[in-house]
Amino acid sequence: MPPISVLMKPSSGMCNMKCDYCFYCDETQKRIQESYGFMSEQTLKNVVRKTMLRAEGAVSYAFQGGEPTLRGLEFFEKVVAFEKQYNKNGIRVNNALQTNGYLIDEAWCRFFKENHFLVGLSVDGTKEIHDTYRHSKNGGPTFDRVCHAAELMDTYGVEYNILTVVNQKVASEIAKIYEFYKKQGWHYQQYIACLDPLEEAHGENEYALEPKQYGRFLIELFELWYADWKNGTQPYIRQFENYVGILLGYQPEACDQRGICVETVSRAKSKQAAKNTKPFRPRQGEITHNLFARPRQGKKQPVFSVKQRVENAGCFFASHSVWKVNVFFCLLQHRYHPANNPTGSY
Repeated sequence: MPPISVLMKPSSGMCNMKCDYCFYCDETQKRIQESYGFMSEQTLKNVVRKTMLRAEGAVSYAFQGGEPTLRGLEFFEKVVAFEKQYNKNGIRVNNALQTNGYLIDEAWCRFFKENHFLVGLSVDGTKEIHDTYRHSKNGGPTFDRVCHAAELMDTYGVEYNILTVVNQKVASEIAKIYEFYKKQGWHYQQYIACLDPLEEAHGENEYALEPKQYGRFLIELFELWYADWKNGTQPYIRQFENYVGILLGYQPEACDQRGICVETVSRAKSKQAAKNTKPFRPRQGEITHNLFARPRQGKKQPVFSVKQRVENAGCFFASHSVWKVNVFFCLLQHRYHPANNPTGSY
């Protein structure tokens, strides 16, 4: 079996913040039972044991939420202990955790550094923009506390990147945000589009993007990035690195651009893995009993062209938002086409 990647949500949809655009806040309220609690240590043990004994070369564990740090530092110490216990074949182990930063303190930072965790920290631009939609449970601001988490990780030498949700305010202020991130020393960045909820009327949420607005955002961000690239000072921006890599013939690391759809996913939550009221039908098996034992026969997985990969058109989960990338490339082609740029200045 090749290297294995595992996504775990040890706190399910539970969170200690309340962001206006968070789909989990809405989805958990639509479930028959809103929450089934935290992942047990026994489930964790089974996940680590079964995946590590099957993987070849490497295994990667990513922890998301909800907010995974709600499960507590002791749980993640168990993660590392189980990885050491069951790494019988001496394979490489990668750990990553996405957090809102609200609980990050010195103890967490020491743990991340000592155990080589890669951390994703959610920040939505400047203080004014961030605090507009990302609130504490009682509706208070969160920006200063999140920035303090970043400062602590800098102090302890933790590897981390910034994940920004591109809402309308972020899109319209990206030049200011880009400069702010540079001043903060945040050289590793990811941006994800904030869209209207699926199967709901579009244009009713003030934070959700319109197609042309997102296209203009990508163009503006690309030009800022490209100007720094010419000076050798550009930040790592995941989308652009993958687009350029694809065009140069390299395999992208983003799952929605690899060209082969990995439809089979094992999601380890507490008990209920579905994000709605429909029952979860695992493709590989229930984690604690028959993971890898009797895989179901799925549909033949499609292989996508370079054009589809660049346009983000191949991923089932991204297909509803193909417009946003198509708009980006249409505008980019218009911006840099020789007929529209006779001087050749970029």
